[in-house]
Amino acid sequence: MARGLIDLLCAGRPAMFAGVIFVGAGLGTGCGGGVTSRRGEVTSTTAAIRAAEEVGAKNTPRSALHLKYARDQLKEAQGLLAEGRRDEGGLVLLRAEADAELALAIARESVARREAQRLVEEVEDLKKKESTSR
Repeated sequence: MARGLIDLLCAGRPAMFAGVIFVGAGLGTGCGGGVTSRRGEVTSTTAAIRAAEEVGAKNTPRSALHLKYARDQLKEAQGLLAEGRRDEGGLVLLRAEADAELALAIARESVARREAQRLVEEVEDLKKKESTSR
């Protein structure tokens, strides 16, 4: 498929074909990531875990489970990175960050549901008070 796309884009244009190869090689190198980009991913994943903890992800069973997954995967990724297995470590970091973000979203939903329930109860109490005062 990629070859067909290159042929379509570069038909009869050898200079453009060379440019596509050059850009493609540059993108491939950038996506491979070096130590610096992996450090950034570790930092990002750690921040996502911290955010989930601060919102109270450990207080809701579903979010606590995903928070645990995120922590375990972060630890696994750090081990893989220490062994020099950057590609595998990077993939595990992506999973860890996704689980941390899911834990955060579930925890926020739980907080929002509790607040909505509190407001519904408050409205019901006000309605009762109003009806008894008539």
